[in-house]
Amino acid sequence: MPPTRPRSDPDHRGTEHAPAALTFASPLASVPGIGPKRAESFRRAGLEVVLDLLLLTPLRWVKEPELGVRPESGPFCVLGTVLDRKKGRLRAVPGGYLELGVQTEREKVRIRFYRQAFLFEKFLPGTRFLGVVTARREKPAELVALRGYSLGAQDDPAEILRAPRPVWPKVEGLPVGILARLLRTTQRLLADSEDPLPEEVRIAQGLPSLSEAFRGLHAPDCFDAVRLANERLLFDRCLARAMATPAISGEPGLGPVIRASELVRRRIRARFPWPFTRGQEQALAVLWPELEGPKPMRRLLHGDVGSGKTAVALATALAAIASKFQVLFLAPTETLAEQHFATLDHLLRGSRVGCAILTRSIERTKVRETLRGLADGSVHLAVGTQSLLSKRLSVKNLGLVIIDEQHRFGVAQRLAAVRKGRSVHLLSMSATPIPRSLSVALGGSLNLLGVGGRPAGRQLPPCRLAKMKEALTLVREVAAKGERVYLVFPSIDGESGASVAKGVPALFGPGKALAHLSFAVAHGRLPSAERAAAIGRFRAGEVSVLVATTVIEVGVDVPEATLIVVFGAERLGLSSLHQLRGRVGRGTEPGQALLVPSAKADPRTSDRLAVLERTDDGAVIAEEDLRQRGPGDLLGLRQSGFGARLQLESGRDREIFAAATECAKAGLLPRTNAYLDRLRDGQDRLLLVPEDAG
Repeated sequence: MPPTRPRSDPDHRGTEHAPAALTFASPLASVPGIGPKRAESFRRAGLEVVLDLLLLTPLRWVKEPELGVRPESGPFCVLGTVLDRKKGRLRAVPGGYLELGVQTEREKVRIRFYRQAFLFEKFLPGTRFLGVVTARREKPAELVALRGYSLGAQDDPAEILRAPRPVWPKVEGLPVGILARLLRTTQRLLADSEDPLPEEVRIAQGLPSLSEAFRGLHAPDCFDAVRLANERLLFDRCLARAMATPAISGEPGLGPVIRASELVRRRIRARFPWPFTRGQEQALAVLWPELEGPKPMRRLLHGDVGSGKTAVALATALAAIASKFQVLFLAPTETLAEQHFATLDHLLRGSRVGCAILTRSIERTKVRETLRGLADGSVHLAVGTQSLLSKRLSVKNLGLVIIDEQHRFGVAQRLAAVRKGRSVHLLSMSATPIPRSLSVALGGSLNLLGVGGRPAGRQLPPCRLAKMKEALTLVREVAAKGERVYLVFPSIDGESGASVAKGVPALFGPGKALAHLSFAVAHGRLPSAERAAAIGRFRAGEVSVLVATTVIEVGVDVPEATLIVVFGAERLGLSSLHQLRGRVGRGTEPGQALLVPSAKADPRTSDRLAVLERTDDGAVIAEEDLRQRGPGDLLGLRQSGFGARLQLESGRDREIFAAATECAKAGLLPRTNAYLDRLRDGQDRLLLVPEDAG
C-alpha cells in the first residue's frame, strides 16, 4: 500500500465519502472537506464548481531532494524512526507546533512542524518517518519540517521521493496543505467520471483520459505523467477555444450584403491622402467581395508595424457605411481609441458620415447622444473601448464590427460585440504578426489575411543595444536639435530601477543627467484626461521627452519623435519591443531605437535582444518571441485557473493545436459541451484586459 501524505487539516475527521453525484459542474461545497467558509475562499479566487478547482493548475512540479545527500543550504531528506513527540502553542503562530525526536542511522535529531500540531496522532513513537526538512539559520541543529510522511513496513522512501511534487498557487485563506488534500480528494472522487472527449480522438492523439490527466496534474507518479496531463489540457483548451470561434462554430442567417461598387471604391480611395500600397490593395481585393458573400465575414487582418492595417479596416468600414450599415470599431485602450477617432475625424471631414467616440472618460451628455445616435441610426461609425459592449448600447442596423489588437479581447467579448447585430461581419486586427509556424494551424479557424509591405517612406528605425551612459548622451543630443524622445519603462513602480517611479527622479531630479529637459509622464494608472494631456503636450512640442510605459506601444503617432529608449528591455517580449520602435521615424527625419538592459540582467539577455538588431522583419521576430515565451500575448491563449500560460513552443505542442482545430472543424463533439464551455469561460475571465493596462 503506497504511503499517504500527512494530513494538514485540523478539521479533518475520519474517512471521506463521495457524494451521491459529484460532477464537474457540482458546486465546490459538494466536495468533502469544503464547507461554507472554504467555499467562500475559493469563490473570492474565482473558483465556483468542481472543474474550476481541478483546473487550478500547479505553477510547476519539482523533484524532491535525494536521500542521503545534505547540501550546505536548502532542503534535504531525513529518514528514521520516531522516538518521542510533543506539541505546543506559540503566541505568534496559529495552529501550534509538533516536535518529533527522530533517530536516523547516524544521530538523533529534533524536527519541528509549525502550524501543524494536529499531526500529533499521526506520528506515533515507533513510526517510520520520512521528512523533507531545512535547518534553521540561527540554530542549525534544529530542523524545520517542510513535508513529512508516515511509512509502512513495505514502503520504499526512494519511490516517494521520485514522484514530482506539484507547487500550487496560493489561494487566500487556504493553507497549502489543505489545498493539496482537497485537490487530491476531488481528483480521486472523479476518477470514474465520463470523459467528454471521444475515445477515438484521445487514442488518435495519444492523449490520456481526463481523470488520468487530473491525476497527472495533482498527484503524478512521474514526470511523464505530468507531460501527458499538460498535453491533454492543452488539447482541450485549444479545442474549447476553436469551437467558440465563429469561423468554426458558424452562425445562423446570412450576413449583411455590403456592395462596394467601383464608384464607391474610387470615392473611398480619394478620402485617403496617400495611395494604398500593393499589400493594402491586395487585402481590400479579398475583403470587399467577402462583404457581399452569403455568410458573415470572419477575418483576422495581421501585418507588420507600419503595414497599414488601420487604413484597410477604415476602407472596409466606409464600404459598409456606403451600403447604409453601421460600424463598431473596438480598441483595447482609450489612447488607441482616441487615435483612431482623430484619424477618422480628419479623413471624413466634410462628409455626411456620423462618427462618435465612446469610452469611460466621455462626458455623460455625449455618451447619451452617442447611444441615441446608434439606436436611431444617425451615428454611422462608433469608435470605443469595452464601453461599446455595454448592455445599454443597441445599434439600429449593425453591419460590421472591427476589433483592433484582437488578442487583448477575450472570446466572450468578441462574440458580445458581434451579437450587437444579427449575423454581422467581423474584422479583427493584430499589429503583432502571427508567426509563420502557427499560420497553418490558425488559418482554418481564424481566416488569416496578411497585409504586406509598408507605405512609401515608412521604414522602421534601426534598433541596437546600448549602455545607460551612451543612451542618455544621445537623448541630450536629440533633444538639443528640437526633436522628441520617448523614454519607456516596463512598469509603473516596483523594486527594480526599470520603472517610472524610480526612473523619473533618477533621470530628471536636481543634478541628474536629464534635469534640464522638459518632460511629461503617461501610463495606465493615470486618469485618461491626464494621460491624454501629457501626450498632447508632447505632440505639441511643449515638452521634449515623454516618459511612459508600454501604453504608447500602439495608438500614439508623433512624427517629430525620432528616438525611443527602452530601459529594462529584457523584461519585455521581442514583439512588444518591435512595436515600440515603430513609434519613431514616422515623420521626415529618420528614427532610432536603443535597448538598455538592467544592470543585473542575465548575460544571455544580449543574445535574445540582438534579434532586433539583425532584422526588422516582424514575422521573424514574432517566431523568435514564440519560441522563447510562448504565444500568450500573441494569441490571447492563457490557461484558466492560476497556472502558467499555454505554451506552444515545441513541435508537439503545435501539432496539438492544429489537431484540436481540425477536431473542432470536423464536428466530432456536440456544439454544447458543458466541460468545454466551462473551460472556455475560464479562459475568457483571464483574457479580460482592463482599459489601458500598464
